[in-house]
Amino acid sequence: MSTSTESMPLIYTRVPRAPRPALPSTKTLQKRPLLHPPISSASSAEPKVFYISASSSHAAIIKRVNKQLNAFAANAGTSRRGNSNKRQKLGKKPQEGVTLKATGKGITNAVILGTKFMDMGCEVRVTTGSIKIVDDVVDALEEVVNGKEAVGEGEKNGEDEEVADMHVRTNSTVEVFVWRKEVEGK
Repeated sequence: MSTSTESMPLIYTRVPRAPRPALPSTKTLQKRPLLHPPISSASSAEPKVFYISASSSHAAIIKRVNKQLNAFAANAGTSRRGNSNKRQKLGKKPQEGVTLKATGKGITNAVILGTKFMDMGCEVRVTTGSIKIVDDVVDALEEVVNGKEAVGEGEKNGEDEEVADMHVRTNSTVEVFVWRKEVEGK
């Protein structure tokens, strides 16, 4: 038996990235808010998505999700979406549910809410992921006043340091999809 490298299995290892250079003392990071589409109305055919933060009230979210799931159950006999007849021909039933999305500190709240819905008899599917977030690199002397940037009293140094205007970071996300079990007799 030969011991050539051709017959040996490849082992993939993660190559560590070089640490990001430190920001100069004259620069600071300003976090941008996460952008997401507006919440759709209860009567629209768009998927229902609720964004969970670290300070979201569990009772309020449970109430909103239950209200939406009850609306789905009330409209189960009617065709809300144009493709429901096509799905019935294929033997697939449309699955209507609510998605809870969270990032960072809100992830624990979303998972706790998912377990509460499981205890209430709902089906839950959890998916995890990560997103890239862009932050701005601004001068430490700049202050934001009434939405407008104003330069502070201090003068900038004559040093030209090459620093990017944006900083990219990665944040964890979780999506909890909640739907009601369908009863066979209906």
